[in-house]
Amino acid sequence: MCRYLLWLGLALAWPGGLRASGSLEARGSGGIGTWSAGGTVSVDLDKDQHWSVSGSDDYTSVTDTSAPSATDDASVVLSYASGGAWGSKFGLDYSNDSVNSILYAGPSFGLSYGEPGGDEDAPDLWTLSVDASIHGYQVDLGANSIQSKTRAGVPYVLVNNNGILDISQFNPGLTFEAPLFSGWLTPSLGYSHDFYNHDPTLAAQVIARRYTTGSGTLRSTSLVGALYTDTWTAALSLKLFAGWSLEASGTNSLLVQPLLWIQTASVGLKIPVGKSVTASVAWTDSIQGETTDEGWAGSLSLDF
Repeated sequence: MCRYLLWLGLALAWPGGLRASGSLEARGSGGIGTWSAGGTVSVDLDKDQHWSVSGSDDYTSVTDTSAPSATDDASVVLSYASGGAWGSKFGLDYSNDSVNSILYAGPSFGLSYGEPGGDEDAPDLWTLSVDASIHGYQVDLGANSIQSKTRAGVPYVLVNNNGILDISQFNPGLTFEAPLFSGWLTPSLGYSHDFYNHDPTLAAQVIARRYTTGSGTLRSTSLVGALYTDTWTAALSLKLFAGWSLEASGTNSLLVQPLLWIQTASVGLKIPVGKSVTASVAWTDSIQGETTDEGWAGSLSLDF
C-alpha cells in the first residue's frame, strides 16, 4: 500500500498534477554489512492543511552471516492538526523479515499539545506528545527437532521450540520539547516502556537460538521495535546560517536478553537547496556491548 502512496505523491507533485500540497522524502543509510533505502510521501487532504495522510516504505538488508535479514517496513499515518495547540494521529505499521520469517504489525496512535508562544509567528513554548503502539510479532520457529539425551544416567527427550510464536508488545511513550531563544535551539527528551503478553526474556532466548549462529544480541536487536523494556531519547536541533541546522540525537534502550543497554547516536546537518528542497547527511554510531557499528545516513526532501 505504501508503495502506491509514494507513486501517488509523485503524481501530485508532478507539474500538471492535482496541485495538492505535501512533501516527498527519499532516504538511505549504510554501514558495515548493512544498508537501507526508502521514502515517505505526505499529502494534505484539505486546503487548510488540518488533515494529512502519509505513507512510508523502507527496505533494510543485513548481510552479517551470524544474523542476516531482509526486512520491508511500511506504515500509513493519518494526522490531524487543529491549527492551534492540539494534534493527533493514527497509523498502521507492518514489517516482514523474509529471511527469518518474522512478521510484525499493528496500530499506533498519538496526541500532542503545544503551549502557544507570545505571538502568531513565535514557536510553541513547549510541546508534550503522548504516543503508543500495539504490535504483534509472529515468528515461524520451523519444524520440530528432537534429540535423545542422558542426564545422570536417566534418558530424556529434548524438543526444540517449534511452530508459531506470537508476542504482543504495548509501547507507550512521552516526548517533551521546549524551543529556546526564539526557536534557534530546540532540545527534546523522550521516554517509553514496553509491555509484553509473554515473558520477553524467554521470547528473546527462543528467537536467538532459532535464528542466529552467533550473538543472540544481534538477532534480538534486528527485530523491528526489538525486545526492549525501557528507552530514553534525547535530541538537539541548532539553527545555523542560511537555513542550515545541526541535528544531534542519542538513544539508550535496555535489551531484555542479554540484559544490556544498546546505545545509538547520530550527528548531522540539514541543508536547504533552493526554496522547496532540503538535503541532510548524518554520521551514526551504535554500541551493543563490546560491538560498535558506525555508518552514515542521508535524505532528500521536496515540498510541493
